[in-house]
Amino acid sequence: MEVSTPEPHTLEFRDNIPDLAFSPLDHIVLYLRAQNAALFVTRKADDILFEAFELLPLNSSVMSCRGSLLREFPECAALVNLRVVSSEAFLSVFIEVMTKLELDKAPNAQPKAKKAGVEHAEERDTMSPFLVTGMVMDVLAGLGRRVQPSRYIKRSREQVEWSNTRLPFYRSPVWLLLRVSLRLALEHGQVLSNE
Repeated sequence: MEVSTPEPHTLEFRDNIPDLAFSPLDHIVLYLRAQNAALFVTRKADDILFEAFELLPLNSSVMSCRGSLLREFPECAALVNLRVVSSEAFLSVFIEVMTKLELDKAPNAQPKAKKAGVEHAEERDTMSPFLVTGMVMDVLAGLGRRVQPSRYIKRSREQVEWSNTRLPFYRSPVWLLLRVSLRLALEHGQVLSNE
């Protein structure tokens, strides 16, 4: 019996780019689960705005905080010309990279812990999103330009449950992704209606 793996949702990005070419109110959200990150993509006049943010904070940030954890969204942003983004050369490489990032965990992105004097990957902690918020956003900024995102502060009541378990329980990163994406979409729509 052959088991087929579902295609990553980043492949849909290629189909949605023409829609962004026509409507500045459309948005694309890429959930890069293996990297603990998301990309929020929006059309701005003749450019495409890419905004990246981390979904789950590090355990140390959550456990050292009393009350709500204050977080800023999005973390970084880059603006790339629509002609560049809709070119086949860009799309083929971008989709390949996004698919890899969506499916594969990077060993260097996993926090490390010392056990018996030897450093090991700490699988109980969340992944660092540096490949998305760093590498991908730097490449996009090189193709276009880095911009200062319109950030907002969110109070998140995060919790890390360690009781009688090997791996901790976290709140759903998808729920945070939906809330942040909705807020960004509403803010971008508000800016457009004021122009």
